[in-house]
Amino acid sequence: PHLEAVVLPVALFYGGAAQFAAGMWEYRVNNSS
Repeated sequence: PHLEAVVLPVALFYGGAAQFAAGMWEYRVNNSS
């Protein structure tokens, strides 16, 4: 199997999840203070 076919969706998923988690974290931090 082609490695790119597996790496690309996984990288996009983890990138989106990390960005979403960072956004939620900043929202919580800004909301609490």
